[in-house]
Amino acid sequence: MAETIAQHLKDVLRQQIGQGTTVVQVAGDAATVVVEVEACERYAVGLRGMTVAPLVPVPDVRRMAEQIVQRVHALDEALCVVEQDAALGRAIVRSAQPERDQGGVAYWEVDVQPAALTLRRYHKAHSAPERTVETAPLPYARLGQVAEQLVEAVARTDDRPR
Repeated sequence: MAETIAQHLKDVLRQQIGQGTTVVQVAGDAATVVVEVEACERYAVGLRGMTVAPLVPVPDVRRMAEQIVQRVHALDEALCVVEQDAALGRAIVRSAQPERDQGGVAYWEVDVQPAALTLRRYHKAHSAPERTVETAPLPYARLGQVAEQLVEAVARTDDRPR
């Protein structure tokens, strides 16, 4: 039985326990997944970002963004398309209901482009002019689910014969 992207990520990241900030890459049939983590621990990672690059660029970013909204559920936050520009070949998908606290808001964002999509968690403090990338603690299983759901969204967008 072929190893899944989720299992491969878990295996590679577990080898990084105690190593601090690291970037790992795993390849699948439809895409390559690159994960940047702040730290790997026994049961979870501190995710800084995840990039999914299809093996062949997918020019329909609108459709890819819609597939992400439909297929990515492992983040426990509903997502929605907030921007799309077909001429620039870019779409932005964000948490439909950002997490609010006294200091500001936190949300997931997927920057969708033909050659890659990048997932990050941001925090925008009310007192700060710019948002910052937040480290999101995720158990290995959930990280793997998110990766597989993003890869599935890319694969479902590409209707070209294989």
